[in-house]
Amino acid sequence: MRILDQAVSGAKQVLNTAGRKTGTAVELSRLKLQLMQLRSQVQSTYERIGTLTYEQQKTGTDNYDLIVVCIQEVDELLVEINEINARISEIKDGVVCARCHTVNPAGTAYCKSCGNRLKKSKEKE
Repeated sequence: MRILDQAVSGAKQVLNTAGRKTGTAVELSRLKLQLMQLRSQVQSTYERIGTLTYEQQKTGTDNYDLIVVCIQEVDELLVEINEINARISEIKDGVVCARCHTVNPAGTAYCKSCGNRLKKSKEKE
């Protein structure tokens, strides 16, 4: 009977570990999808700023207020991107690049995307 109890206990531990890892993988996938959507919105807003600026120069239309609104929208989106990258970094135990906001593996000295020197975790504190 004791062997059966130990086997059941071991199986529960394995299932709990597998469940946590699956939950982590799902959370990372969800965050990465959110990140892609936000980056797409930033790109669209940059294009809108370009179009408004072009129209302003070409036709003399006063688009200043619309451009300011778009810039504020980009700033808000970038804050959201930074928050998501920080969460991903937390989950992955990684480091977020201050320049391009890419999540890099823990212990990495330079960003894998832009080459910027990364701060060590002690420097963050």
